[in-house]
Amino acid sequence: MSEQQTRPTEGQVTAGNGPGSHLRDERLRRELTLEEVASRLHLDRATIEKLERDDYPALPPMTFVRGYVRSYSVLLGIDPDPLVARLKQVAPAGEDSTLKAGPGMDSAGNRRKSVAGSAGGRLPVMALSIALLIAVAGTAGWLLSREEADSVVDPSGEDATVSPAETEATEVTEPIQPTEPTEPRSAESPLTEPEPTERESAEPTPSLAAVPVDPTVEAEVGEAAPGMDSPPQTAAIADLLFVPEPDPLNGDSSNATDMAVNLGFVFTGESWVEVTDAQGDRLMFGLVTSGEEQLQGEPPFDIVIGDVSAVSLSYRGEAVDLEQHARGNVARFTLGDS
Repeated sequence: MSEQQTRPTEGQVTAGNGPGSHLRDERLRRELTLEEVASRLHLDRATIEKLERDDYPALPPMTFVRGYVRSYSVLLGIDPDPLVARLKQVAPAGEDSTLKAGPGMDSAGNRRKSVAGSAGGRLPVMALSIALLIAVAGTAGWLLSREEADSVVDPSGEDATVSPAETEATEVTEPIQPTEPTEPRSAESPLTEPEPTERESAEPTPSLAAVPVDPTVEAEVGEAAPGMDSPPQTAAIADLLFVPEPDPLNGDSSNATDMAVNLGFVFTGESWVEVTDAQGDRLMFGLVTSGEEQLQGEPPFDIVIGDVSAVSLSYRGEAVDLEQHARGNVARFTLGDS
């Protein structure tokens, strides 16, 4: 018996068969190939073949299969309601509520919580870590300033031992002294002028090595730098107290960029979504009712969206126009550079 003799009339479903056989007969009657139907519905040839064979265990959940049947019926110009009703009769029990889970998820709801939790859970931890680092650095700086201030203002009197901070301050201020001309000081203190006289040989002039301990000479050194409102020693101590801390925010900017979310979904209604990255990892596979999804992966991404009217997509912070990829309500496209 030829294939044309077994075709049912349009709008009827053969008893004992699912809607797939009827869709196949109508396709053959209109002389359409599997490739043409798959191209117009934005599905692959294997999915169309499984649908026409009523091979429901190999297809996505019934919610998505109903969309296939309706789109296929509209493409063939027949009423989809009888076929959808027939689909409910022949569909396997429990298929309407069960979703096929991809690697790492049990259902669409659990996957949504996992993705949102992984992306949203790391950010508070990072923010808390940065806040703790800043608090520890501030506390250490405050304690250091207290210790330096206590060592500079020593209540033990003039006989107290010179603190390391004062020694470092003196060493820091010494390079400032060459900016002041030394000729006037040479005129006031003849000790620095070498005069080969008998008096000099009889009474040796004290060397300059003993001068820094003289309070008068220290006062002159403190006043030697013109235009300074405070003594150089105090300024040097202030410089020692200020210890620039590395900025954790700037140091982690590259890591924040590496962790940036590649894909962002916002669902206002029920839609099937399938996302696969360049490594072949299935990042999302299932029916999502509402909420937001944040995904990471290596581009390019192969994306299938069952109802573009209920989904908004952003890629690296920029909105993606789903209408230009949609055929009917179904969008199937590749996003991102390789």
